[in-house]
Amino acid sequence: AAKDIAIGRDATRILGFMTIEGGGYIDFAFIRPEAQGSGLFRRLFDMVQERARANAEPRLWVHASLMAQPAFAAVGFSVVEHQIVQIGDQDFKRAMMEKPLVPLFKRALFAASAPLRARYDAGLSELHPSMATRHLPSVPRRKTLIPLPMSVV
Repeated sequence: AAKDIAIGRDATRILGFMTIEGGGYIDFAFIRPEAQGSGLFRRLFDMVQERARANAEPRLWVHASLMAQPAFAAVGFSVVEHQIVQIGDQDFKRAMMEKPLVPLFKRALFAASAPLRARYDAGLSELHPSMATRHLPSVPRRKTLIPLPMSVV
């Protein structure tokens, strides 16, 4: 799937990055230890959130590690479900977290827009199959990568 990438860098190297896929899914978020606490996470998140809003995504969601959960909570995410993922003989704790981008009272407007409603329902189906209100065809993913503007830290 195509990903948009927000990159934070100084004059010589990349200090962190965050990716977003269709459906508002944040797949990767990384900040170098020496850049943690500098506000870079929030600046990268703001870029990703701006891209999601421009693409009319109704929410952002992520599978956050234990270390990443406080950073995502600080920008408005809430835990939907705690999970344990087994890879080989290792168990990893994580949380599915989400941040709605469309206020509840505006979700009623989706009834007037089939493409927006389809994106919303597809996103809920990915989050939890029982949350989809009806079966709708999948939303095609973008085939080209549109890079986000670079952020100089």
